[in-house]
Amino acid sequence: MKNPGPVKKPLIGLAAVVLVAAIAVAAVPSLRALVLGVPLRYEWKAGQESTTRTLLQGKVKIDLSGMGLALPPNLRSLVGQDLPFKVEMKSKQRVKSVAADGTAEVEVTPLGTTVELSFQGRASKEKFDPQPPTIVHYDARGALVAAARGSGTPQERLAYETLSSFGAGTLPGDRRRPGSAWTQKVDAPFDIQQFKVRLLGESSSRLAGVESKDGATVANIATDEKLQVELMPSPLQALSPVKLNGTVTSSGNRWFDWSASRMRGGKGQGTIELKVDAPGAAGARVTGTYTTEVESD
Repeated sequence: MKNPGPVKKPLIGLAAVVLVAAIAVAAVPSLRALVLGVPLRYEWKAGQESTTRTLLQGKVKIDLSGMGLALPPNLRSLVGQDLPFKVEMKSKQRVKSVAADGTAEVEVTPLGTTVELSFQGRASKEKFDPQPPTIVHYDARGALVAAARGSGTPQERLAYETLSSFGAGTLPGDRRRPGSAWTQKVDAPFDIQQFKVRLLGESSSRLAGVESKDGATVANIATDEKLQVELMPSPLQALSPVKLNGTVTSSGNRWFDWSASRMRGGKGQGTIELKVDAPGAAGARVTGTYTTEVESD
């Protein structure tokens, strides 16, 4: 009769290793994410609410040397000076309903905006009152589907595309392991006074890892974006042939809490470089840097 002992011991040892590994994967979020992947999609629920605070601050510098004209005193004082700015926005989001395909109807209520500007030691501060709610639709990836308040203006669509890059954030919509990357095309037209401006380019994202934030296990998503700025044809442009081109770059991180199905916030920084050619203002340039910070509760 053969002795089964030498066979049982390796099997028992293998079972113990498998059991320990299973417990480790179940208990340690980073290991679980590495093995199973992280569900990077929104599971919207009717009644879900959150409040978002967005802080944008930085400085710009204006170079009018390309104008080739004798500048008036009010413009000469601007040339080469750093012009600091700070914009703080607050909004409340409430999921009104969720369609069968996972698209959420979300009521977004602007709770007010504060704009601060500084020049030569003088500061100005202006507050804008809360505004009526806007209805937007986000799919399961967090991508904006539509905006509707009256006609749903290009400014509204741009505003919520911009805020969603930190507040909601476009996700791939499936499970991803750390190191996985995805891209999103950006094509955002909007109005500045009577001019139509367009941001065009690509946003790249990568699952940098899994970590703990504010007591929750979150996915750390690193983002990089480079957008071209161009002026679109408009009736006013035909009368005043202004040319605008340049780039806006940004990079940063945002934290997605997949258990609560919402972003926990984000931080980033970027650069602005614009060139304006117009009658009497050929070669004018605007350059700057900025940071963004988003908190959500």
